[in-house]
Amino acid sequence: MGGGGITAASAIEAMQEMSNKRSRMISRQLHEAFRDAVRMEIEVEREFNYFSRTVNVLEDGESVERTFESAMLEREAPGGVYVPIEFYIRVRAQQETKYSASSQNELALKMLAAGIIDPAQAAELMVFEGKEQVLKELRERQSAQTEQAKHQGGTNE
Repeated sequence: MGGGGITAASAIEAMQEMSNKRSRMISRQLHEAFRDAVRMEIEVEREFNYFSRTVNVLEDGESVERTFESAMLEREAPGGVYVPIEFYIRVRAQQETKYSASSQNELALKMLAAGIIDPAQAAELMVFEGKEQVLKELRERQSAQTEQAKHQGGTNE
C-alpha cells in the first residue's frame, strides 16, 4: 500500500504542474493580445486623430496634463521622409500575489539597509497602498532639503 501513495502523490504533482503550465500559457496569451490591442489603438490614433487634445500622463508619480497631437507619433528620417515611431510595449501584472509583493518589499528594505539605494528609491521599488502619497512627500522633503542647503551655502560665503 505504501507504493500506491507515492504514485498518487506523483500523479497529483504532475496534474498541478500541467495546470500551472496552462495558467501561464493563458496568461501569456492574454498579455500578448492586450499588447496587440494597445498597438492597434496607437495606429488608430496615428491615422485618425486630427485635433490636438489634452491627456493626463503619469510622470515621476504625479499626474501631469500634456498636449497630444498625431504628429508626435512620427519622426523625420533622412531625406525628409516621415516614418512612424516604433513603440515598445510591455505588459505585466500590476500586482502579483501578496507573497511576491512581500518578497519585493523585503528585498527593497534589505537594499536600503545595505546602503545600496536611498529611501526614495526603496519606496519606488516597494508595493503598498498610499505609495504615490509617500513618494510625493519624499520628493517635497528632498526639495526642501536642497533649498535649505542652497541657503546655508549662500550665507557662508
